[in-house]
Amino acid sequence: MFAWALLVPVLMLSQACEEEEIKDGNTVTVSLKADATFSEAGEATLTVTLSEASDAAVTVTLGSLTEAQEGFTAMDAELLSYENPVTVAAGSTSSSVKVTADLTSLDETVQAVITIAAADGATADADASTVYIRSEE
Repeated sequence: MFAWALLVPVLMLSQACEEEEIKDGNTVTVSLKADATFSEAGEATLTVTLSEASDAAVTVTLGSLTEAQEGFTAMDAELLSYENPVTVAAGSTSSSVKVTADLTSLDETVQAVITIAAADGATADADASTVYIRSEE
């Protein structure tokens, strides 16, 4: 009984160290890039890019934020439509999706603010995890 009580914490610590090594070994980062403005039809292209190809598919879940850049109002997320999540296939370094916005009810220039909410198989690049797509006046 005594030996088992000592073995369980050692096994748990070993597993925790292995999980941390897997996390720390993940060198693939994911970033976003998008058109600066929506077209007259309310369309823009958003590209999810990996720093290097991965042996496994990388799934990126996108989200909308309510804070736009200075001088702009954030577009209501209900006016946006895009594929979510976005999958970058194994061996590839990017995947693009169309972002559509209902611009008919807008009377001012606003920004769609899209960010990486989660990434499975990569780490979000802190400097390139949010994009701003502006509507035309």
